[in-house]
Amino acid sequence: MPFQIPDEILAMILRHSLVADDAVFSHSCAYSSSYSSMGSVPLRPPPDRVLVCKQWMRTGTRLVYHTVILRNRQQVDAFATTLKANPAFSWFVCKLRVDRGFGSTLAQILEITKGSLREACFCLDFPATDKPEVIGGMLEQLQLTRLVLVYGGASGRTITDSRPTIRHRWLGAKLAESMFAWPNLVRFARTF
Repeated sequence: MPFQIPDEILAMILRHSLVADDAVFSHSCAYSSSYSSMGSVPLRPPPDRVLVCKQWMRTGTRLVYHTVILRNRQQVDAFATTLKANPAFSWFVCKLRVDRGFGSTLAQILEITKGSLREACFCLDFPATDKPEVIGGMLEQLQLTRLVLVYGGASGRTITDSRPTIRHRWLGAKLAESMFAWPNLVRFARTF
């Protein structure tokens, strides 16, 4: 019988190669691909390491979904499809970053993950096609301990180069209003 590492120790080992770094999660720039790099730091580690064996799959899947970074509407749609096909994965999502794709699909993701989601990062520099008002009702139901707001990095502009639209202001105001409903909120950060 081959030697087997306990799942808890394997999780500590795999964590470094499967969970996105917090600096990437809260960085002030948005990127087009989750698998490209920011200097020497990968934006999101590729999850192929969980394919080594069944034990790595069982232990690593939880880590792959710990920090979810959604850069565009296609990723939001794909993640929603994944959660619908595998509802148990929703309990693994602790951190969620959304750069683009505010709309009804994101509202479904927030509904599914609200029991486990503890940290969120929202890029407020989203395109006019996004509809953040759809997620308004879900925001107060979240139980966040940390909220990061990013503005200006998505398109390389600064806040002085572009004026926020009514939707940008609405989402900012709704998040500010919702924070009072989150009794466990410890940290609020913004990067402009």
